Amino acid sequence: MIVFNLRCENSHEFEDWFSSGAAFEKQATAGALECPQCHSHKIEKAPMAPAVSGTKGAKAAGCPMFEGETPPCAGACSCIPG
Repeated sequence: MIVFNLRCENSHEFEDWFSSGAAFEKQATAGALECPQCHSHKIEKAPMAPAVSGTKGAKAAGCPMFEGETPPCAGACSCIPG
């Protein structure tokens, strides 16, 4: 399964799951996709941020979302191990 960020002709953005990229293309071409806000059937893929993995080694100790800095939750959500 793959998730795509989608956008209708009225610039409403949403996401949906597909078994493959070809499945998305087939449904989009057939007009089988529908915007949940305005019900438009003119749907295209919206730009997606690439998933990038780091190459500089492990992050510093601390919250992985804040690169080792103390997060706003101060670890109360258990994001800081230990």
